[in-house]
Amino acid sequence: MDMTPAQICEVLRDRLARDVAPKLSDDHAQSQLQAAVDVLGKIAPLLEWSGEMLDEQLAALEPRLEEAARAAAGAPGAPAPAPPCADRKGRLAARQAETSAWLDWLHGPGRALDPARRETIERLLREALQGMLAAERRRIAAIDFSSMTRG
Repeated sequence: MDMTPAQICEVLRDRLARDVAPKLSDDHAQSQLQAAVDVLGKIAPLLEWSGEMLDEQLAALEPRLEEAARAAAGAPGAPAPAPPCADRKGRLAARQAETSAWLDWLHGPGRALDPARRETIERLLREALQGMLAAERRRIAAIDFSSMTRG
């Protein structure tokens, strides 16, 4: 049978809860088992690559990078847009590299931009990075410590 890693985690959680838990009489062992079941439940969704997360990250990066390019129009050495890429993972990697190029350019030696223009570009890059990290953060499950104690 061909199972995904997430399905394997769910089977393990089920077996631990149904087959192992009833045989444990020690409170400490029970709490450790519950912690393991909880952790398996938290990592299962992370084992599947999330196309939604890629879309969210691209949605955070792309419009802001385009706006940064408009704000920097005419400035010498401003980074070029990332080349087109049909694959989402490749597109994200290219946009991340473009973001790094913008940061290097903006904070490079001798960069003379008027303060308003510089602030606009910095704000756009900050918003882009915050949006990208927020998409990742929404997929990190919180630890449920209450499941580790018998109550």
